[in-house]
Amino acid sequence: MQDQKVDWSEALEALGAGAFIVDKGHNILHVSPLFAKMMGRPPEELIGKKCYALVHGTNRPPERCPSKKTTDTKLPLTLEMEAPNLGRGQFKFTIAPVLDSRGAVKWTSHTIQKMSDNGTSPNKINRLQPQSDEIIKHSPVGILKLDKNLKVTYENPRVKKILGVWKHMDSEWMGNDIRMIPEVSNAGLSETFDTLSAGREIHGEMPIISAEDRELLLHYAGTPLFENGRFSGALIALDDRGGWKTAKKKLTSGQVFFDRVFASAPDAIITVDLNDDITSFSPGAEKLFGYPSQEMIGRSILDLYPKRTKRARNGWRETLLDKGGVERIRTKHVRSDGKTISVSLSLSLLKDGDSEPVGIVGISHDITKEVKVERELKKALKELKELDQMKDEFLQNVTHEFRTPITAMLTTNRLIKDSVSDEKLGKLLELNERSTWRLNRLVGAILDYAKVEKGTMELKTTAVDLAFEVGDAVSNLKSLSEEQGIRITVQVPHNLPEVMGDPEAVQIILGNLLNNAVKFNRPGGVVDISTCEKGGFVEVAVADTGIGIPKGERKRIFESFYQVDGTTTRRYDGTGLGLVLTKKLVELQGGSIAVESEVGKGSSFIFTLPTIEL
Repeated sequence: MQDQKVDWSEALEALGAGAFIVDKGHNILHVSPLFAKMMGRPPEELIGKKCYALVHGTNRPPERCPSKKTTDTKLPLTLEMEAPNLGRGQFKFTIAPVLDSRGAVKWTSHTIQKMSDNGTSPNKINRLQPQSDEIIKHSPVGILKLDKNLKVTYENPRVKKILGVWKHMDSEWMGNDIRMIPEVSNAGLSETFDTLSAGREIHGEMPIISAEDRELLLHYAGTPLFENGRFSGALIALDDRGGWKTAKKKLTSGQVFFDRVFASAPDAIITVDLNDDITSFSPGAEKLFGYPSQEMIGRSILDLYPKRTKRARNGWRETLLDKGGVERIRTKHVRSDGKTISVSLSLSLLKDGDSEPVGIVGISHDITKEVKVERELKKALKELKELDQMKDEFLQNVTHEFRTPITAMLTTNRLIKDSVSDEKLGKLLELNERSTWRLNRLVGAILDYAKVEKGTMELKTTAVDLAFEVGDAVSNLKSLSEEQGIRITVQVPHNLPEVMGDPEAVQIILGNLLNNAVKFNRPGGVVDISTCEKGGFVEVAVADTGIGIPKGERKRIFESFYQVDGTTTRRYDGTGLGLVLTKKLVELQGGSIAVESEVGKGSSFIFTLPTIEL
């Protein structure tokens, strides 16, 4: 019967027996009033519960689950068993399939009757339960019922349709021993059906010739029935698979392709059922874990996980079953030799034809070497950070230590200079003072660089008059520029707006750029400072007529400790920190800096700072 045509709630309510409907995950979907009464709970509390937990009081389905057997065979099943949660003694269970429109089992119905002390049900019946009869009657699969002598006592309408396509089908099946029916005996299946009376299940294929002379395959499956522990008959399912020959060729071809991929994949491919028992173990898995596949089939997948990751693995499984999709995890596995390896694991659901989950497939890629390298890189990075911190602390300590004697030197030099009248000695003291100030600027640059790198530079942002700061910076470089014969020109409009910045930081920027413009200029050269307003920023350009910077070097001049080349390093003093510090201070104040240069003609450094918003 197609389940969408049945109102199961009404059907079970009218049924005078304990009954319920479950899905493939053993979850109860519908219950009869009598079953709820047997459980002593209202129906709504039973919906969604696991049937084995309610009936048998277990947390897992039984090893030989009758519901699974019915799903696999598409045949009703009657058996006697204990049900501790329903009471003492034996109960008779009748389990029947509920099929969808394609003939696949979607749900199963379970009917329960209490057995009397002599082993029979209170209302003994010699036929299937009414609801099972109705399901079988409308089943897209042919169903035969045999008695204990293997005579056909019932056939549903689908059987006649199946047999109707058989060419030269002249035999009457009803009332006859199935073993004696010519079509069965001619196919050599008499002995196969005879094993039913020994209590064994059967299944297989029977070739038939259709009325259109096409070779078809009739698929059959049979299960024995028992009454009071004795063989009482059997149920046979018949399914005509028209076109199976072609379909099987396609399936076989697809299976061969899959088997080749499965066998040749370098990664480990493992599938498990919903109980986490391994169902397939690829050659790649054998190589990775060191186990032969025959040893692993049937074992729990948790055997391949260290104890500390088993709980996490169960969490991934529950997430996958709940949300679907693909889970990608980095985790640990344990090999047969006890060695722990790192893997990149991808998990996804395996689903049947009804899109119901039946298991999980996992693909494991060994990343042990990558993880080791990554760990070493992290360790090296940590050590580099520690060394960098030590370097910053060293620079700060050293510069602070230098500042004290430099201050003393400048003070002493000034006192001596003011007290001597000898012109020659005065010039020596002036030279000494300039050298000491140069050393002081160098120490200051190192200290400022260390603060910027460490992120401890504190800027006091306020309105800055660039005209004043430019004039101050030029005044500080006057003696150096005059000494080298460099002429400094300044072009600052009288209406230039104030900028937002830190005055000390602006002085460091201007000082570094002017010092470089003078230092790298040619004798008798010119340094030009110009300013203008552009779109919410004030642009300051410091241009010189010096040696210039090669095109390939311009991107690197803002790198720490970098100078253009070795000859420059030897000809000009400096640390290579000035432009680095300048760039960082400009950016900290919301501006930017760029350079334009031509070798032999000079360079122009242009930086911007934001104007004050009115």
